[in-house]
Amino acid sequence: MIRPSHLGIALLLAAAPLLLPSELPAQPLPAATAINPAFQPTAVERQAAISLAERALTQRGLRTSGPLYLISVELLNGKDDEGTPDRKALVTHYRYDGDLTILTFVNLARGQVSRVDSVPHLPTQLSLEEFTTARNLGLADARVRAALGPYLSSATVEAMNIRATQSQDPIFGHRVVRLLFRVGQDYLIEPYVNVDLTTARVVVREAPKGEHAHKHGSK
Repeated sequence: MIRPSHLGIALLLAAAPLLLPSELPAQPLPAATAINPAFQPTAVERQAAISLAERALTQRGLRTSGPLYLISVELLNGKDDEGTPDRKALVTHYRYDGDLTILTFVNLARGQVSRVDSVPHLPTQLSLEEFTTARNLGLADARVRAALGPYLSSATVEAMNIRATQSQDPIFGHRVVRLLFRVGQDYLIEPYVNVDLTTARVVVREAPKGEHAHKHGSK
């Protein structure tokens, strides 16, 4: 039986790197915590960083036939050889082949890539495209639709990365997303849905024993 509950749950409080709501874009940050625009790349800088990073990925043979997603473009504090403040960017991509996160460091002032690091099995947040794919796969599954019942049209879908740390785990190296269903201020206990984006497989099972729904915003 599906029911909203006001009980807390430690599992969701110990969340993975990203909890991305379906109502995107996200709500603006409160004024006290708003990000200073000076520490954000401009639209021109962002596009330049992406172009340089993608060219570097091609030149280094890091592109494969599998999915490759742009995750983020972040501005870094840096200085040039003379010690003058210099605007640099970190462009993060995630490649499904090899469960590989690719970090490209771009010097925006010089218009060049200074370094490219490839890190396998690094916890990396979802892109919007990946979240949309996981949500669509989950909601298209007949088991999920039946389990949601009257909440199918009203539940807000959110997502949380699930990662295996042991190489013998069947999902080790896979891009797996736990879908969370929120009605109002409460998360539903069921359905308990994991979407394996690597294999495009939806897994629906009973919620672990002792798990209760989590009230949105509670601590």
